[in-house]
Amino acid sequence: MSIALMVITDAQPGGGVHVPRLKYLHATMASLRENVRGFITHQFIVADCAGNTPFLHAVEDAYSWPEEREEVLSYGQRLGFSGAIQAGWAHVRGLPEQVTHVFHVEGDFTFNRKIDLDAMAKALDADPNLAQLALLRQPWNSAEARAGGIIQLHPEDFKLRATKNVLNGPNYVAHSRFWTTNPCLYRRELLDVGWPDAPESEGRFSIELRNRDYHFGFWQDELFAPPSVTHIGQMRSGTGY
Repeated sequence: MSIALMVITDAQPGGGVHVPRLKYLHATMASLRENVRGFITHQFIVADCAGNTPFLHAVEDAYSWPEEREEVLSYGQRLGFSGAIQAGWAHVRGLPEQVTHVFHVEGDFTFNRKIDLDAMAKALDADPNLAQLALLRQPWNSAEARAGGIIQLHPEDFKLRATKNVLNGPNYVAHSRFWTTNPCLYRRELLDVGWPDAPESEGRFSIELRNRDYHFGFWQDELFAPPSVTHIGQMRSGTGY
């Protein structure tokens, strides 16, 4: 078992370095290195920034280290939200078979606590119908803020469950509401489902997985635990959501 770390970032074309997006990425990568542990054997950044050469060069200068199996992937056109995920998944498919899990991170999140990816992977593997284990973020939209959080918005749909086959492992919160591209771990085999090439692809993927009898989870000890990650991306530049 090993894990591929996939980080997705983007910047609008033209002009100079998109400073806010670059600051977000630097904060994400620093927080990852401080807080996330696990058997990561490959790591790469999908840089959806065609038309912004200064941004791409800044990312490559900071994070292209072949000796550490760290790569920056770039493309000749803007991919958008769906295309960036599809490109990242295509790269994972080319990695050795020993890579069994993907840790998916958008480049505008930081981590609020220590994360053990190996324990998460064991919990995932103990339940074949568990599609992902995600890390809970803070309330973002107005409905979440009024309720006090993502889970508080629909508490009847979330259940605390004990992990299986994980020594001293924490619980997780199970649900069937949605797949999320917030920081999460999933098995490589899930890539065979294919990411939708359409608007609202996150919702479409959720429906497809539910139709296949998958459910989802948040990796935390308590039902109403504090957020495990913070979304810092106040300025969005991506397309195709």
